[in-house]
Order: sequence, then structure tokens, then C-alpha cells
Amino acid sequence: MTNNKPMYDITYLCDNNLHEFIGGTEQSVKIILNSLSGTYRLSVIQPGQGKESKYHQYDEFNNSSFTFAKALFKHPLAFIKYIDFCRRTLSACKTKVVHVQAHVSFFIVGFLIELHLIDNDFVLIYTDRGLYTKYNNFFKKLFLHYMKYLDILVTTTEFNRQYWNDAIKNKYPRKDLKYEIIPNTAGREYEIEIEDTILNSKGSDDPFIVGFAGRYCDWKNWPLAEEICTEINKRDNSIHFWMVIACNSERDNKETELMFQRLKDLCGHRFIGKINIKPENMKEFYKVIDLFILTSNKNSESFGRTLIEAMSLNTAVLLTDAGGATEVVGDRKYICNNAKEFADKAIAYKNNKEELISVKKRNYERTREAFSLSRNIEKHFLMYSEILSSHL
Repeated sequence: MTNNKPMYDITYLCDNNLHEFIGGTEQSVKIILNSLSGTYRLSVIQPGQGKESKYHQYDEFNNSSFTFAKALFKHPLAFIKYIDFCRRTLSACKTKVVHVQAHVSFFIVGFLIELHLIDNDFVLIYTDRGLYTKYNNFFKKLFLHYMKYLDILVTTTEFNRQYWNDAIKNKYPRKDLKYEIIPNTAGREYEIEIEDTILNSKGSDDPFIVGFAGRYCDWKNWPLAEEICTEINKRDNSIHFWMVIACNSERDNKETELMFQRLKDLCGHRFIGKINIKPENMKEFYKVIDLFILTSNKNSESFGRTLIEAMSLNTAVLLTDAGGATEVVGDRKYICNNAKEFADKAIAYKNNKEELISVKKRNYERTREAFSLSRNIEKHFLMYSEILSSHL
């Protein structure tokens, strides 16, 4: 950093390195950065080693040998150093808006403001890409404590906004806190090929493929996904299963490989499992499968980005009553409560091509209307332009 303070319109803080960590939050933030970098001066503060970005229209500030913030909890000295890095970076830059994209980063900024370690001369925005119902009591209290420094709270669904509104109203009343609902988008890559996807239906001799995708973590409920495959296979041994799982630790990798082996033993060549597919290659997965299933625990998903990725590429979806994800799909008839219900609907879709095509078209149209890139970026632009116009 130089003696002359860099000037930014917006500085983002992320818990995980955008280039080293695979997850919905990281994809969503990159979409925002790449869409708005030609309009605003942007920068990002994140953990990691500072790997050179392939994007050159925004500045990155990286520090720590760990690529995600939660790993720092196990290494107190490294965590303290990262907090100080955030302090030094924010103090060395002049930024009009600080937009925090994950909760550890929000706590860091709140802590720095409270102890007067940074000047609170910016508008503070926090996008909760988690879900209020998932946080334990300690984190809920911490959130509510630091909300006094927050100007705008963004959620991706009305479902999550309502929980936050009730909590803040009951525990820490604030009349001046603004709320914004900005749904996620699958991104430009998923919209370019939409028309071709709709026009090119699979042939009658192609196998019916059920797909699962997501991060390996407890709330994604991978045991239920395995149970669904077992139940379907027991009743129809012609159906194929594809799984794509993102693993961010050796333990996750090992558990995933063991599950893949069990399903391979059960289904043979009809099961394909992949670990850590590059996000840009996920389109091919969604275009091949007929039905995507989200198995997350009840009220555990703030949004469910994989759903709109699948829906935008002409895929039917089924899901558990996972919270914000239910709002995203927009119809409870696609909700299932157990492996048997998932199997019943999957087999029914396989045997009724007209209904399957109708559901696929419905999903495509919903993503185009509610979750397009232009809609997402317009909402961000309107929020930022109102703030920045007051700084002129």
C-alpha cells in the first residue's frame, strides 16, 4: 500500500477466498464484482495467499495462509493477525461503502468499529447469505449486538428477512435500519444457453438421470441423498444417478469418496460421482440430468443457489422444506419429506414425459422472471447509487 490512500466506492469483505473456495456465496460475490466493476471502483478483502486473479477490474487484498475464515478459529494467533490485517487495510483505504458478505467478516468489522480501531465513516451493508434460524444463541446475540453499526441488512429471501426483522424488533429495536431483498442469480453463463437448452430435448432412448450437487456439510444431509438413490434403485434399476460434491477438507473428501463407493457398488455404471468440479463446468452437469434433488435439512438454506442453476438449464427440481429454498422454487408441490416421497415423484416424472417437460419449462420461466442476472445487478445498482449519490 502507498502513502496515498486508494479510493474505492465499495469494499467487499469475504470469509472465504473467492478463487480457492467453492461455494454459492463465492460464486454470487464474483458475479456482483464482475458485473459492477466497470461502473464502480471496487476492492475485496479476503483470507488466502493473494493468488493473482484472472479478473483485473477490481483490487484484492489477501492475507493468511488459510483460505477460509472459520479455519482461523483453530489458530488464535493467525486469527488475530488477520483481524489486524483487516484493520490496516480498511484504514489505508478510503471507501464509501463497506459491504460484508459473510458473518465472520461482519463480526470483525463490528469489533473494529466498537473499539475505535477504524473510522466509521462509511456506509455498512451486511448480506446474510446464511440463515437466522441456523445460528446458535451466542452468534445471534453477537449479530444483534453489532447491528447497531449496520446501515443496511440484505437478505436473499423474504423468508430470512422476516426472521431477522422479528429478532431485531424484539431484541434490539432500530427504526433506521434499512432492509433489502436481493435474490441470487445463476449468472450470465447460465443465461447465454437457455434458449438452446429449451429447444433441445433429450431423446427417448436417453437414460433418466437424477442429480445431486452441493457442498459436503452436515445441513446438506447427504445421508438422505444416499437413501433416495437406494429407494429409487430398489424400484427402478434403469435410472442413473450423478453427484457433484464440493469438498474443502481431507475429511470431507474421504467421507464423500466412501459414499461414492457405496453407491457405485449399488448401481454400477449407472452412478457417477465427481468431487470439486470447477463452477464453470457445472453447466454440463445440469444440462445432462433430468431431475435435481436438494436434500438440505429443514430451514437450513437461506436461498439454495444450486436450484436456480438447475432450473435455468431446463431441469426439474424436488427439495425438502429447506427454508429460503422453498421460496425460491415457489410451489410446495415440489416439496418431499422422505426418501419414499422423493422416489415416488422421481419415478412418476420418468414415466410421464409430458409432465416432466411441463415442469422443466415452468422452472426455466421462473428463473428468467425472478432470478435473472439483470434483476440481481439492477437491485445492487439501485442500492449503491442511492448511497453513493449522497457522497458526491
